[in-house]
Parts: sequence; C-alpha cells; structure tokens
Amino acid sequence: MKTRILTIAILLFTALTALSGNKMDNLFDQVKSLPYANYIHQKLDKSKSKGQGAIEGIKSIETVKVSIDKSTYETLWKEITQGDYSPYESVIEANDNEEVVKIFTKAAKKKIVEVVIVELGKDEISLVKLKGNLKSEMFNK
Repeated sequence: MKTRILTIAILLFTALTALSGNKMDNLFDQVKSLPYANYIHQKLDKSKSKGQGAIEGIKSIETVKVSIDKSTYETLWKEITQGDYSPYESVIEANDNEEVVKIFTKAAKKKIVEVVIVELGKDEISLVKLKGNLKSEMFNK
C-alpha cells in the first residue's frame, strides 16, 4: 500500500512539473501576480514593422513592472541568480550590489525566437519579452 501511494505521489509530482511550463514563463506569471503589477502584452502588426531596424521580425512584446518589498526581492534574487532557465541561454549578466540585469535568448535553428530582459532592483522588478523571428545577425552588430 505504501509503495502505491509513493508511486502515485511521484507520478503526480512529475505531471505537475511537466504541466507547469518553463521557468521563464513561471517567472513572468509570478511577477504578474504580484499586487499592483503593471502588465502589457502587445502584438505587432507585420505590415507596420517592415524596415524599422530592430523592430523587424518582432511579433509581440510583453512587459511587466512592479514595486516589491524586501522579502519578495530576496526570493526573486535567489530565483533569478541561481535558476536554470533552459532552454533560454543567458547572453549578458550584470550584478551590482543589490541589482541584477540578465538578458536571455531562446533559439530555434539559426533564428532567435525570444529575447527576455530581466532587471531586478531592491525595490522593483522589470521583465521584457520580445517574441518573433529575429535573425542572429541583428545581435552581432
């Protein structure tokens, strides 16, 4: 009987972990759910973005910004600095006393499909996610 309960518990945990999505989406959801979070999700019209430099290829922009208290800051600091955000790759990271800035990319074949910017200060957090078909050459200039 104990083995069955343990087996069911392990299966349930595995299923919940698989359904929970990736860690970056979880971070966005966690920050969006904070009180007074300012969340914006904008889909861009392809016809208006042609030829506008860095905007070209971006299909949507998602941002969230919120003021935080000390305990939320400490929780987010640990999660952001020690977390594994696979399949995202950290391309830039800057830590300065109580502030951390990270830029992540998610690639598919020879294109970058997402860029995520995470900025955590002692009294606020800002997240920006750009989705689309971004050519790697854009980031090599």
